[in-house]
Amino acid sequence: MNFEYLYDETEKPLTRYVTFVTKKNRYDFGLFHTQQFNGKSMVVSLQSLKAALMAADDVYRSDYWIKKLEIDEEDIEVVKEFFKNSLSPIDSLLTQY
Repeated sequence: MNFEYLYDETEKPLTRYVTFVTKKNRYDFGLFHTQQFNGKSMVVSLQSLKAALMAADDVYRSDYWIKKLEIDEEDIEVVKEFFKNSLSPIDSLLTQY
């Protein structure tokens, strides 16, 4: 074998798919909540297939995720509000299910 495993873990993530529209744009996101990313969720733009690891406090670091997820300048506040309500600590998400 030409490689060595450093980590190999299997778990069932809590997955949410969301589509919403603003005045000019449509956004399709997959939010993958797992315990593998230190309390962060993997947020994937299903249109561009680009991803960012985000937690609730990362919403305020918009310079990090706006470019990664290809958010239009005029939609930043709308998408920020969506993430504020959608990104919670993983423990509170897992206790719901």
